[in-house]
Amino acid sequence: MAVDGYYLNHRQEMLEFVPDSAKRIIDIGCAAGEFIRNLGNIYGREVWGVEPDKRAAKSAMKYAYKILNMDADRALQKLPNRYFDLSLIHI
Repeated sequence: MAVDGYYLNHRQEMLEFVPDSAKRIIDIGCAAGEFIRNLGNIYGREVWGVEPDKRAAKSAMKYAYKILNMDADRALQKLPNRYFDLSLIHI
């Protein structure tokens, strides 16, 4: 089954708020990875994602350095401390 429209939001309007200095980014609630694709492919950054929906996480794996298919609380326990320059949270 394909990922539906909700998980395919590109969030283009948010790109201007990502500082150039952010090279390692964690995107919590990354859905199918469309925003990750914009960050990683356009700017050459190392972008990780956290997504609890299995289908969306599988899709996001195409674009991210690493995807954690779990809820945010569990993921925060597994992520490296002080590794990321920027944390994005989609709620």
